[in-house]
Amino acid sequence: MKVILTDDQRDVGTLIRPFTQSDCDCNCDCACPADGLAPPVLPLPTAYYLELTPICNNACPVCANHDAHQGYRKPVLRTSQWETIITYLATHARHFKITGGEPTLHPDFEEIIGLIQDTGIHFTLFSNGRWLHPHRLISLLRNTPTCDGLLISLHGPKAAIHESFSGVPGSFAETVNNIRLATNAGLEVAISMVISATNFDAIEENLALTLELGANHLVCNRLIAPPTPGLTPDEEQLRHAMHTIEHLRAKGFPIRFGNCIPQCFEPSSSRGC
Repeated sequence: MKVILTDDQRDVGTLIRPFTQSDCDCNCDCACPADGLAPPVLPLPTAYYLELTPICNNACPVCANHDAHQGYRKPVLRTSQWETIITYLATHARHFKITGGEPTLHPDFEEIIGLIQDTGIHFTLFSNGRWLHPHRLISLLRNTPTCDGLLISLHGPKAAIHESFSGVPGSFAETVNNIRLATNAGLEVAISMVISATNFDAIEENLALTLELGANHLVCNRLIAPPTPGLTPDEEQLRHAMHTIEHLRAKGFPIRFGNCIPQCFEPSSSRGC
């Protein structure tokens, strides 16, 4: 469905022009406006993902970044180009999510963080926790007041589980060590895991490791990728994981769903559909 975006809150919900069937490209039974009504007028997005680079030092076989998975090596946007983008978005953005690939591998990473800091807009860094210069990165983020923290991928409580997902031997120990360095330095850290056939029954153990490392909560995500033998959970395994998450949430543990799991599959506290 087409929508109209505006950066003026006074426009939200106003009648810009009548909605026609040509505005809707789907044939589902969702709640689309009928002929003659206004199309949705929504505020411009206020949170933006900034993908600094598709390049990554992990080799996850189910990576959602198609370019990284295909060995993409096209030159990335440099500082001056990111300055143009960030300056434009800063007119209405409220939060940035810095992602990749592995965003810290961008050759101008420190300069780009400086650009974001200059806008005064807060950001969260999404990372795999494998950094070329851990102490330097942690110092940079500690001295950047608009850094709200990090979301670091840790897909299991043991090396074999995590590395079946990351595809890199030794990545578990490196990631765990850097998470501990970050939390010991006072940075806010949350852990992200993707539910798979290798970790669906290790969620409680991964939460325990999350808390032992000093991170503040665990985010569990549904795997969205073509079926991959050995990694894609079957329906029973996914339900098992969901029931574990709900059980831990009911007990007050800091764990939640990340991306949505459709309520028609299994009712849960997952939001969105």
